Amino acid sequence: MKRPKYMFWLILFSIFFILIFSACDSNTSNINGDEPIASQTITYGGSSWIGHLPAYIAVEKGFFEEQGVDVEFMNFSTSSERMTALASGEIDFASTGAISAISLMAAGDDNFSIFGAPDTYIGQEGIVAKGMTSIEDLRGKKVAVTFASSSHIMLLDIFNQHGLVLNKDVEIINMAGGDIVSSFTTGEIDAGAIWSPHFENLTHVDGAVVLAMDTDTSIYKNYGFGSGPDVLVIRNEFIKDNPNTTEKLVKGYFHSAHWIEENPKEAAELFVTLTNLDIDEQEQIINHVNWLDLEQQKDMLSENGELTGTLEFLASFMTENHLINNSVDVKEWINIDILP
Repeated sequence: MKRPKYMFWLILFSIFFILIFSACDSNTSNINGDEPIASQTITYGGSSWIGHLPAYIAVEKGFFEEQGVDVEFMNFSTSSERMTALASGEIDFASTGAISAISLMAAGDDNFSIFGAPDTYIGQEGIVAKGMTSIEDLRGKKVAVTFASSSHIMLLDIFNQHGLVLNKDVEIINMAGGDIVSSFTTGEIDAGAIWSPHFENLTHVDGAVVLAMDTDTSIYKNYGFGSGPDVLVIRNEFIKDNPNTTEKLVKGYFHSAHWIEENPKEAAELFVTLTNLDIDEQEQIINHVNWLDLEQQKDMLSENGELTGTLEFLASFMTENHLINNSVDVKEWINIDILP
């Protein structure tokens, strides 16, 4: 009678130790520096803005999956919301307007890095009004813009050039892009400053007139970039914990950017599910964008690179115009070491 009981406990303990050692074996990949992240979903923060097209296409076409990583595309209305999500760890990486990134730097957040830029896209945002012919005609009017955005910087820059003071000569209202379009359509506001695709939607409103574009800013005239170029950002903790996966993300992302250049029509057909633009119009926008490849990133973000200079200029501009309370050295947030 004892032998069956002995065999029972022997089998039970054998199963127990197999489970223990299996668990230990699965964790040794962390100890050895490998990354058991295949089953983990990595989250990208995006929106319908054209700068998010490479990430969106990489998800839809499986370019991230080809690199062995699972990426979810999460929508945010503004860059500020996106950067807040990055700071909280809700998302892992994103493309975002440089304005929101610099604002977070000024707030003392050093938990993220800038590692590149998706594109240079000029002529995609502007100031649109009804029944006016010049910026000076906005005096005494209501103008809506999304605060802490590239359009906010554009508006401030152009108003400075024309001697207009925000909330003194012109009433400025903080609105999200979609709300600007609807409020402009109903006449609740006299003008709006916004980026694509909302900019195109504004211009389609009856009587709409474009008073100024991002190409009219001093930032563009001095550096050749828009008033808030897109930058690629990633959590430093994610880089530290997943260096190999980070490299795979970068490769998948820029493979997508290259694919878009060669397949703008198919890219447009996929992206209109977010933008709700006409496919032909979306394709025109895609073709108008200068998509940046992996090889260009290190040069642009080098010590004397064009993008580095632009970010430094923007940080100073924002400090001088009281958009941030503390000056920042943006170079401390640039990390091109993660680029393969």
